[in-house]
Amino acid sequence: MKQEIQLYINGQRADLFKDETIQVTSSIQNVRDIGKVFTDYSQTFTLPASSANNKIFQHYYNSDVINGFDARFKIDASIEINYQPFRDGKVKLESVDLKDNAPYAYKITFFGNTVNLKDLLGEDQLDSLDLSAYDVAYNYSTIEDALTDGIDKNGITDAIICPLISAQERWFFDSSGNVIAGNLANSTTGGTWTSLKYAIKLHCLILAIEEKYGIDFSSDFFNSGDSRWYNLYMWLHREKGAITTPQNQNVAIEGFDDYDAFDYVTVENGGSRFDFSNTGGIDNIAYKNRLFLVVSTSAASFKVRSKINGSVNFETSTLTGSTSYTVLLPDILVDCYQEFEIVPDNTFDLVSSTTDPVTFTYYRVSRYENGSYVTQNDWALETDVALSAASFTVISDNIPKMKIIDFLTGLFKMFNLTAYERNGQIIVKQLQSFYNSGSSYDITEYVDMSQSSVSPSTLFKQINFKYEGLGTLFAQNHKEQFNLDWATEQYALDAKYDGEVYDVSVPFEHMKYERLRNLATNGLTTIQWGWMVDKINTDGVADPYIGLPLIFYKVGSAGNNIYIYDGSTRNLVTYYFIPSNSLDIAFPSSKYNINFKAELNEYDEVIYDLTLFEEYYSQYIESVFNAQTRITKVTAYLPIKILTQYRPEDTFIVGDRAYKINSITSNLSDGRSEIELINIV
Repeated sequence: MKQEIQLYINGQRADLFKDETIQVTSSIQNVRDIGKVFTDYSQTFTLPASSANNKIFQHYYNSDVINGFDARFKIDASIEINYQPFRDGKVKLESVDLKDNAPYAYKITFFGNTVNLKDLLGEDQLDSLDLSAYDVAYNYSTIEDALTDGIDKNGITDAIICPLISAQERWFFDSSGNVIAGNLANSTTGGTWTSLKYAIKLHCLILAIEEKYGIDFSSDFFNSGDSRWYNLYMWLHREKGAITTPQNQNVAIEGFDDYDAFDYVTVENGGSRFDFSNTGGIDNIAYKNRLFLVVSTSAASFKVRSKINGSVNFETSTLTGSTSYTVLLPDILVDCYQEFEIVPDNTFDLVSSTTDPVTFTYYRVSRYENGSYVTQNDWALETDVALSAASFTVISDNIPKMKIIDFLTGLFKMFNLTAYERNGQIIVKQLQSFYNSGSSYDITEYVDMSQSSVSPSTLFKQINFKYEGLGTLFAQNHKEQFNLDWATEQYALDAKYDGEVYDVSVPFEHMKYERLRNLATNGLTTIQWGWMVDKINTDGVADPYIGLPLIFYKVGSAGNNIYIYDGSTRNLVTYYFIPSNSLDIAFPSSKYNINFKAELNEYDEVIYDLTLFEEYYSQYIESVFNAQTRITKVTAYLPIKILTQYRPEDTFIVGDRAYKINSITSNLSDGRSEIELINIV
């Protein structure tokens, strides 16, 4: 039966060709590529160059139109069938076809909303997130707080901790009086505190992603109630080795008034950001800008940094002393935003400085139009900006280098998560939970029984579940000893099967930790530690290692006291956080861990078998690749009540069998759907 399709682009209804075919494919977890997450998309289709569509695309075919439609970006769209909602998403303009030099048709592609998560995040790195709410001082006192108790920040308990992971120094435990550096048992040596680094709770990063991009992740998985997620941390390890120079506070310059005589420059974010645009359609427009400031203390030594769209585009030389400065800045093009911050000079120790403020008298911008600079305007700073007198760790300056999209993808692969958009929210669920939440539709009467096909679902002879980062020394030693990669699961099917080997790889570092023995007695201690080095040189010195971002669980431990050297004193520590691949060390009551393979736990040498594979993959993998499992392909003419309501997590019933949906490609005009089904074994 012919059905009427309505397409809305940016809230405006688009005209369609009467004979245009629109097909949409839905697939969340496809057995042909189990490591990826899918969502709705369409094949490219065409729209007539009608007056309504010319208005939507702003006559894109005419390059003389200034500030018209920008085809580099996807825009909001929705599809309805007979005026019933079908899918929300985005469309991208691919091209415009001309006939006799006149516009004839627009070619567009429709994408489901979840696909556009990658477009939204782009190439942005984790350090672009606003993590200032979690900033902490970098000094021994705060390190000890984080090591022994955790630091609450932004309403999150233990948002920042310090695990017993050494960035370089070799630690050991010898109660016999060994005075070699690194002996945690000795009150005259101890471990050096600058080998310790902070870690941030992963949940804090999810909150920061939501805040920056206006995303609303569901709490199905990302919630505080499941300790298997909520107790995970990322080590703040951006550079090799120990921290040798305490880092000082970068102070954002904010408080500029909102006076704006330009139509094209606006002040936002509490007076900390200038947005430049060219809404007036002026040719050859740019801005010349400069900063006027007064330093009111002779003790300060700093630089002023300018950022364009979050990236540094200019930094002054070192400014010192009680002086007035005029800082000329590079010209700025339109369609960008600029921010300023004070950066303490690396050669100056702010710990001993005063906290006298730096006064910015005003910021001046001149607009360039068609060959000359015209009309300059000033923005005064309402409040002086003070340098902090304490050493400071800025979380975003220490977080590992990683794209946000890669961070999320890594988490999705670890826990076999799936994501899809529904009513403006990104639903994130573990795959089995996703399938359990579906409804059931009996489509028997709509299936064309005259033809179908059945094929095996087993496409791979082996699937490897692994971490990409296995470069630390202890992980390498595991490979040398057992000829197997640490914590890597190899799910092998029949070796005779003529299939491929498939890798599900996670872009994180995965350490093998060591539980220390007392060298004086050979007895086990309560101390487990990590060592971020990759080899020992011939001179016996360990090479520090950067690796991939490290994720781990924190576990509190006590029993064997340790000493940490703060540069002048060996401080006794009686309780401390040890890093762990298992959620806890309370076997058998807790056996959850983030290994893919069931390994001997580093702490008690017992196999903790509730691995990532066992908990999040095994049920799905074993059912899909069961010898009795088949992929059945059928053609069905689904009615609107099903076509507009079914979801990829739903179950279809054909005859007396229930099936999971592997994929559906539907012609929205006539409801003809080519469906791949997997029988539920």
